[in-house]
Amino acid sequence: MEKLKENEYQLVIPDVMMPGFDGLETLVQIRKESSVPVLMFTAKKGNISKARGLRAGADDYLTKPFVMEELLARIISLIRRYTRFNLNMLPCRKEALWQH
Repeated sequence: MEKLKENEYQLVIPDVMMPGFDGLETLVQIRKESSVPVLMFTAKKGNISKARGLRAGADDYLTKPFVMEELLARIISLIRRYTRFNLNMLPCRKEALWQH
């Protein structure tokens, strides 16, 4: 959480089952401090887990294992929405994002 306060991030990707941390509790703490987009990872396949994460403030949810193309597409989509569809605000070139 200290890193979130010290730096500006375009996206945060916590895991529901992070070692030593509860991912959903981390999400709640993030939402107290920031409106940064959050994409949750989980190994749990149940819809209840996804619904809890989304209700807690996640912007999107991805179940492991996943395909890298889907992860990249979700990241691009979340950042695009967060920056009001202006990819020019990103620190990397727009073309580089679409080539992955």
